[in-house]
Amino acid sequence: MNVEQPRSEAHGSNSADEKGLAVLLQKAGRRPEPPADLAERIYQHTHEVWRARVRRRTRYRWLMSIAAGIVIVVVGWGALFHETPASAVQIATIESIVNGASIESAGSRQTAVSGNVLLAGDVVETGVSDGITIQRLDGLEVRIGAQSRVVWNDAAGLSLTRGRVYVDSGSRVGEDRALLITIPAGVVQHLGTRYQVDVQGQVATVAVREGRVLIKPTVGTSAELSAGQAAHVNLGAGIERLGASRLIEWTWADALGRSITIDNRSLSSVLEELARAESMQVLYADPVAAQKARDVQLHGKDLQLSPRDAMQAIVATTGMTGKIEDDRIVVSLPDR
Repeated sequence: MNVEQPRSEAHGSNSADEKGLAVLLQKAGRRPEPPADLAERIYQHTHEVWRARVRRRTRYRWLMSIAAGIVIVVVGWGALFHETPASAVQIATIESIVNGASIESAGSRQTAVSGNVLLAGDVVETGVSDGITIQRLDGLEVRIGAQSRVVWNDAAGLSLTRGRVYVDSGSRVGEDRALLITIPAGVVQHLGTRYQVDVQGQVATVAVREGRVLIKPTVGTSAELSAGQAAHVNLGAGIERLGASRLIEWTWADALGRSITIDNRSLSSVLEELARAESMQVLYADPVAAQKARDVQLHGKDLQLSPRDAMQAIVATTGMTGKIEDDRIVVSLPDR
């Protein structure tokens, strides 16, 4: 074939060159050997060049192995710190704690700490004299009383298996502040704005301080409670309406409330805030007393008192008098 012919010619040309080189070497004769010291220097130089190449090759392989290890470590640590479980959804923050409380998260139990976040699925438990206040990301506040157990199902719902909770949605109400509280005997739907649910065994007591709630029992028909109303929800008997909610104890919830800021505020504004917390009215004996309450500027540290106690203590410092009568406080100037 034509492709084989060049190879044959090239092979023949090489053989002729090799024969010619052999004849030339025979004619030249034996050449004198180089001096021994020169041969040694050539050998040493050649050996050093060879060792340098080996060291460079070994070092390169060593550096590459270290680099590969670093990449593996970095990738490993990156996966460790950036991996977030799909269920780790932040829903609330711990605002304050009285005595203590525990949080069970992802199967691990730890002591509750103010400022820590709660995730969906976390369980909050309190002891005999404990209490904890938690604020959802939208501002809705949940206060958990002593000897309670609450499971945060998600941002819109929790389960109260024992103990009591107090809910305060603030001045805002609506779909964006929805909350469902699951109890042994049914569900309490938050309609706004302030109420408590107390579970003892299979019976829950629901009392509304302000706003409305809708109770959906597992047995019987649903019922809505408004401000000033209360009811028992029994697992086997449905809903039983009670007397006025003001007969229900609220002091535990007030004790877990935020401190009251009074510095550089008028007496009237502070009284209105405290009265709202107790679903009370602020009345003035006459226009002069009302004007003075607007003019008086308060100064001092934040107060950690129940709303009723705070109202009486604050009014007393201004030289005015405050008389609490059921669901109202009457503020007047002292008799002259």
